[in-house]
Amino acid sequence: MDDRAIDPPVADPVAAQFPDTAPRLAAWAERLRVLRENRTAAPLESPVDLLANEISAAIDSSELGAFDLDRSIRALTLKAFLARAARLRRYLGEIDPEKNEQVLRVLIRGLMKDGSGRQVPFDVFRRAVEAERIGIVLTAHPTFALSAELTQTLGRLAAGRDAQGRPLDPAERRAAESAAARARHGLPDGITLAKEREASALAIGHLHTAIARLYLILLDEAANAYPREWRRLVPRLVTVASWVGFDLDGRNDIRWFNTLEARLDLAARQLARYRDAAGPTDDPEGVLATACEQTETIVAALRDSDGNAATLSPILRVLAESADTRFADPAPILESLDAAIEAASDVDALDLAVLRADAANFG
Repeated sequence: MDDRAIDPPVADPVAAQFPDTAPRLAAWAERLRVLRENRTAAPLESPVDLLANEISAAIDSSELGAFDLDRSIRALTLKAFLARAARLRRYLGEIDPEKNEQVLRVLIRGLMKDGSGRQVPFDVFRRAVEAERIGIVLTAHPTFALSAELTQTLGRLAAGRDAQGRPLDPAERRAAESAAARARHGLPDGITLAKEREASALAIGHLHTAIARLYLILLDEAANAYPREWRRLVPRLVTVASWVGFDLDGRNDIRWFNTLEARLDLAARQLARYRDAAGPTDDPEGVLATACEQTETIVAALRDSDGNAATLSPILRVLAESADTRFADPAPILESLDAAIEAASDVDALDLAVLRADAANFG
């Protein structure tokens, strides 16, 4: 797909950020083109190697200095970064939230019709939307090779929107390009398991938010088409999982207590989602609040233990002794939500049904 089909043509952002270096890069690109066209003169030589030799000779003769090389490398890095953002934009497709919502509504309505255009029975639709259709699995290297700040900048440039979903104006886009031009690309301290896990947890949180929006739209359409039955729907179209912190292949920095910590950390984050969605008035006995506190305490203790047996012993004892009282099964939440959805107004029932789908999907 042509980039111009997505965004209108704009001035070269690399030249705008590195005006002193743009002519040199253009000359090198032209020289590389000539070398490629004249390969018959040196068929065994790589055009890239030949250009590199010419640049090396320019360094030896002091025609190129350290400052020139630094600017050239930074300009080329920015060019590659912006190309990555454009490629990601093409991969994403439609960005506008309202247009995406309309597409989803059309698709959902399509599931409600048979081949002749008649509405299918509720149970037929229910089987279609309560089946897993897509499984999303997060992995690590090289996904997290950029700093968190640059990753966010990449997302803004690719989506053309800020963190709140508002379209970027030209000044904001130039500011993002300028930030990418100034930033150090790559992680200054390298990639660590802790950084991988934090990034994956952030991505999982965004996925859950997006899936909740999908289910809200689906349930809203179902409420219009099946006003008497829709409250029984528990959609399960998308599953989310993560290898980060669990996949031991090719690495030796994940020990058994790291995996246990990673599992409980994901549980703590999910419990916090339920707690925040429910609010204190919906959890009068403090079941969710207590579960969050217990899980977060164990996660922190595991993180600080470094596998020390003396430190781990009381933590594991708490896990074993709380097996009957620990909030480890979403069934009580689901039962309470079933009753609440039946008794709620249509508006409140929609929100509660989304929360029930979240709990049923992700535990």
